[in-house]
Amino acid sequence: MRPRLTFALAVGAVLAGCAPGSPLREAVRPSAPYERYAESLRDAGLDETALGRDWLAAGGGVLANATLVDLPLRETGYFSPDDPSARAWRFSLAQGRRLVIDVETIAADPFRVYLDLFELRDDPPEPQLVASADEGSLHLAFEPDRNGTFVIRLQPELLRGGRFTITQNTTATFTFPLEGREGRSIASSFGAPRDAGGREHQGIDIFAPRGTRVVAAAEGWVSSASTNILGGNVVWVRASRGQSHYYAHLDEQLVDAGAHVRAGDPIGTVGNTGNARGTAPHLHFGIYRRGSGAIDPFPFVFTGTARPAPVTADTEALGSWRRVSTGIVRLRAAPAPTAPIVRDLPQHTVVRIEGAVQDWYRVQLPDGMVGFVSGRLTESTGQPVRTARARAVQLLDSARSRLGTDIWTPREQRPRNPYRTGHKLAGGGQTCA
Repeated sequence: MRPRLTFALAVGAVLAGCAPGSPLREAVRPSAPYERYAESLRDAGLDETALGRDWLAAGGGVLANATLVDLPLRETGYFSPDDPSARAWRFSLAQGRRLVIDVETIAADPFRVYLDLFELRDDPPEPQLVASADEGSLHLAFEPDRNGTFVIRLQPELLRGGRFTITQNTTATFTFPLEGREGRSIASSFGAPRDAGGREHQGIDIFAPRGTRVVAAAEGWVSSASTNILGGNVVWVRASRGQSHYYAHLDEQLVDAGAHVRAGDPIGTVGNTGNARGTAPHLHFGIYRRGSGAIDPFPFVFTGTARPAPVTADTEALGSWRRVSTGIVRLRAAPAPTAPIVRDLPQHTVVRIEGAVQDWYRVQLPDGMVGFVSGRLTESTGQPVRTARARAVQLLDSARSRLGTDIWTPREQRPRNPYRTGHKLAGGGQTCA
């Protein structure tokens, strides 16, 4: 039996051992699906095999070499069943944003992938697992409780693979607090100077016509509906997560203290009461967190229209070898023309295509180095490196002059040799003996 088939049967036995009611299943297991699967490989001794060690090493090593990207992002890639590997992306995520990740897999033989999210903490940064997709799920959603740097890891089960597309996007955590409006209405940001620099703006200002309905950004209880010098007519809503939401400069209050509101319920109308008199009508919206004071509301409510750019590079090239088609091509650390340069690739350098982002290819060099190149600057290795057209007539004429005519003339058309035995000599002489 071939080694790979033997190993595949061993892996199959491991997966069977994870079935409900099996002794392996009954043992205490880590909570994350990835860790449970990795533990099952170790229990079966597969971590002592070359493929098993490579799979475990790929999952751990990729975290330190994650591709730095900006969200939103869509990437189509390929996992080779014979080459244990993983992908990882690193990005910044602000408190108030909701991270949404979806994965699609395409293969003749369906395969399972493990989707895990890590936060980089401490100094030097150490990845800490903060969320995982459920067993067999291709979806993950997460809301951070602070600004931070995060890494998403995607890895297929051992000896399985195929195409995948991962989409990473962020959305607002809260409902936008003005009915029928969106993020473009925000005109004054958090932290902007006020009173000639004597204080900072502790919220955002959202401009709209007087009377536009103000709605609750999140579910909660109205703790106060009152009037003060700065805010004029204001409403305070005690929401979850230890937050209080502040709605100021209202023209009219539509709720009373003690009322329960859901996200999107009307609580007032836009005005310019308080110290906003003399300015255009607008809502001042603030978020205060117990123990930390005012925090920036913008990430919580911004309803940007950004969508992941489509993949335009030829995805038929995934898993194949291509080569650099022009002079020097820059291998970059990320799919962007401003990303750091990893290496300069001379013309005809061969690369393996592992993924595609917009019109960029994620590639691996024969020495294992990974980076991104513009898809427009690559070509199929099936094409000739160079094509030259010979000047046939000139070459033949040159060859005849050097080698004589006999080798270029059919035998029946060649002149007879008068010195060959049996031929008469010129002038009627005797034949040669």
